[in-house]
Amino acid sequence: MCSFSWLFFLFTLCQERFRLNFRDGSSPGGCRGAVTFPRLQARSDAAPRDAQRDYRGVCVCVCVCAQGRELRQFRAAHPGMAEENEELPADEELPAPAEEGFEQLENDSPAERSGHVAVTDGRCMYVWGGYKNAQVRGFYDFYLPRDEIWIYNMETGRWKKSKTEGDVPPSMSGSCAVCVDRVVYLFGGHHARGNTNKFYMLNARSTDKVLQWVRVECQGVPPSSKDKLGVWVHKNRLIFFGGYGYFPEGKHRGTFEFDETSFWNSGHPRGWNDHVHVLDLETFTWSQPITTGKTPSPRAAHACATVGNRGFVFGGRYRESRMNDFYYLNLDTWEWNEILTQGICPVGRSWHSLTPISSDHLFLFGGFTTDKQPLSDAWIYCISKNEWVQFEHNYSEKPRLWHTACASEEGEVIIFGGCANNLLAHSKAAHSNEILVFSLQPRSLVSPGCSWSCSSCTHKQRTDTSGCRNPRAASSCPGPKKFFNQQAPESPILPARRTELVSQPRDTKTKHGTTTASLAVRSGDGTRSTMTTVLLFIFILIIQPLGD
Repeated sequence: MCSFSWLFFLFTLCQERFRLNFRDGSSPGGCRGAVTFPRLQARSDAAPRDAQRDYRGVCVCVCVCAQGRELRQFRAAHPGMAEENEELPADEELPAPAEEGFEQLENDSPAERSGHVAVTDGRCMYVWGGYKNAQVRGFYDFYLPRDEIWIYNMETGRWKKSKTEGDVPPSMSGSCAVCVDRVVYLFGGHHARGNTNKFYMLNARSTDKVLQWVRVECQGVPPSSKDKLGVWVHKNRLIFFGGYGYFPEGKHRGTFEFDETSFWNSGHPRGWNDHVHVLDLETFTWSQPITTGKTPSPRAAHACATVGNRGFVFGGRYRESRMNDFYYLNLDTWEWNEILTQGICPVGRSWHSLTPISSDHLFLFGGFTTDKQPLSDAWIYCISKNEWVQFEHNYSEKPRLWHTACASEEGEVIIFGGCANNLLAHSKAAHSNEILVFSLQPRSLVSPGCSWSCSSCTHKQRTDTSGCRNPRAASSCPGPKKFFNQQAPESPILPARRTELVSQPRDTKTKHGTTTASLAVRSGDGTRSTMTTVLLFIFILIIQPLGD
């Protein structure tokens, strides 16, 4: 009876994991964390997804069900796997993913990815990290090489790959990055061993062929180890907000909400928080201000943008809800203000982007709804009018979530990467390496008739206007004068009708694409894990005769 119980337990677990296509996790798509099974422990480059179950590795079903040949092939492609009894230091730096052994990447453009970071100095966009599908049997995801950074020239539309050395961060997803004075700063994220709160910098001004990463040892009490957080830049300070990760050590102002499912997924309790931490870039000292006003709920996978002395935050995930509430934090007085709008507004979402495009406007794109639908809609928020306007474009059939968005000096928002289907589904994720360009102001070399149209001149010279598929006459176009030449209001936004926390898509003209969305499980954004197998196993043990 005992042996039958064990076999039934293993069969049920294997069947369930296999049915989930190796994606039963909260991070980017698979087994969360180092899954220990007779002799095997996964510590490879498997990447994490949403915001809940964060450890990704080799599923139990691989150990039990895979034929010996397939398992040997997988282990050969993932040398990071270790024997169960091998020491795995918590702070050990992980090697770069060994993907070249079974897959050749194109040299002229970066690989498809989600959960990466992208920052800009106004002329170039710097892309690092993230994860993608491995070209092996099953639905494995793994991190991209950590020792390379891709640079996209916004003027020429061309990519260049640069190798990096020094204190190279481990391969990660869900990190937070900014570019200040052509120096890239990187904080947090999730790697194969869990969350981190390490801080790195890379001098992009260097003329060396190989760029150097430097790990900065900061003073003060740092934020907890987490990913999927947001950041604002103001007065040579980095202000971090929210995220999903470990329970903080020491005293932290704010709220931390445990995610009960994280105990079952990884054995390491995680949760959402609403913490605000400030890093002074002159002294590299952490501090935590005392905030006032109505604080947003804890959240992860939200979107942040800085306009003047205001740090805006929209949406994000808290437990099973993906929200559409809207706040700003005064970065001088540390007062929170909720923005209550009238009229139509974006639905609740996570894994979206929010980009400042003028001193009075923000551009929102994409994301992932509570009912697990990837989004392709775009919105413009006018600060002075306190209203949302839906932006029509030609990418309605190209939904994106966990992508990046960067603004150029010529009024363009450049979307890179992300996933086009349900990232939490137990099917192969549709990661992308495509660039979507939104032209929100007239470009110097483009006819004004293309103003406010979606540019599809991807990877073309800026003088080529043939890709502008939706030109509008200047007389009928809202134009930059009306929307972009206004100053942000000095006084706080007066509350109007409270924005509803909508979980269902509204009836808008924007389509959600044709990509099939199936079931999914993820972490930092947060997802629920099933305990059916464990409870069934416990029940069998209870009913079987003692001593059997």
